Amino acid sequence: MEKITLKPLLTGIIILNQVSASFGVTINSEKQVNDNSVIISAAEIASGVCGIYGAGNEGDMTWSFDSDGTLRISGVGKMGSELPWRTQVDISKITKLIIEDGVTDIWYGAFYQCKNLVSVTIPNSVTKIGGAAFTLTPWIENQRMENPLVVVNNILIDGSRCSKDVIIPENVTTIGENAFSDCTSMTSIIIPNGVTNIDRCAFYNCNRLSSVVIPDTVVSIGQAAFKKCTNLKSVTLPIGITSIESQMFSDCTTLNSIIIPQNVKFIQDKAFYNCQYLNSVSIESEFSVNLGDQAFEYTSDDMKIYVPTDKYDYYIRKWDVVANRIDTLNMRPSIPSSEPPTTSINIKKGDLDSNGNIDVTDLTMLSLYLVGDQVFTNKQIKAADVTGDDYTDLADLARLRQFLSKKIDKLDVE
Repeated sequence: MEKITLKPLLTGIIILNQVSASFGVTINSEKQVNDNSVIISAAEIASGVCGIYGAGNEGDMTWSFDSDGTLRISGVGKMGSELPWRTQVDISKITKLIIEDGVTDIWYGAFYQCKNLVSVTIPNSVTKIGGAAFTLTPWIENQRMENPLVVVNNILIDGSRCSKDVIIPENVTTIGENAFSDCTSMTSIIIPNGVTNIDRCAFYNCNRLSSVVIPDTVVSIGQAAFKKCTNLKSVTLPIGITSIESQMFSDCTTLNSIIIPQNVKFIQDKAFYNCQYLNSVSIESEFSVNLGDQAFEYTSDDMKIYVPTDKYDYYIRKWDVVANRIDTLNMRPSIPSSEPPTTSINIKKGDLDSNGNIDVTDLTMLSLYLVGDQVFTNKQIKAADVTGDDYTDLADLARLRQFLSKKIDKLDVE
């Protein structure tokens, strides 16, 4: 029998490799040994399309899974909800994820419970990352160890391990879906100017969160964003939002007042459902607001809804299910301080609760005072005047927020 030598075959493979490269063909390699060795390709185990169904781009988004454990997502546009790799491959074998440039959206739970996923590449083209996309993966755990606030492409995708007072980084523009969901140790949060979107369920079931001040740069707050925040007593909403989405504050059982800002056009279904202690709603919108089903179901029996005088007839007609609770804004009560004047001795500017610290609690107290939901003593009014102009107003709130978010080093109160 004629003996077949290996060396000419190896040479042929190397030449074929070179020819393939010249025609734009790529041979994926798992590893390369020394001179004259074979380049071994990682075998493709499964592949297919994964674009958003019905959007016309299903064929423009593809996926492939190789024998080396690499899952690759390629194409242009949004990932669909099908997530075919979750049914066609053993997701415990996925160790590396490469999302190529052009992909814009990662679907909810896309890589959930990929228990051996340790390496992730996400391009700058990705602008939305669905909730729980990387939950229960080693990769997200490693990111949390580096920083409990996990930020990707200016999207805060996870903060569920945070505790006490939380300050969101200034580079964040979006607080992603479920980012703080079930974070039971966070008590307050400062959201900086620059954040534009708070996605759905972002603070779902943060049951120790007591106060939130949302900057006016925010133009969108998603469904159920604060649902089941059972300790949430006050929220300052931004003027840019146009809708109070469904279940946004549902089951916030200690929320006692809310101001609906000037550009809101819709209060969606169950927006304030089961807010048992909600007793004051002020509609300051310039529009005639549409009311969804059960928006104020199971709220306080004493709740009053204050509306602009020139739109009173509209609300009585269109909001008939709560018509007996409607009154005009000029009837909204405000209670002045009755405490006698006090000297400036022992007054620390910014420390409204006199506990020796300037923190988010003080910011919350000032925001409540400015909307008429908290009474200040004369001492507190003086402490709140952090601008030193003898007035306690929104300028003081803005400066205190700047101080707490470390935009300024100190309050100008000397």
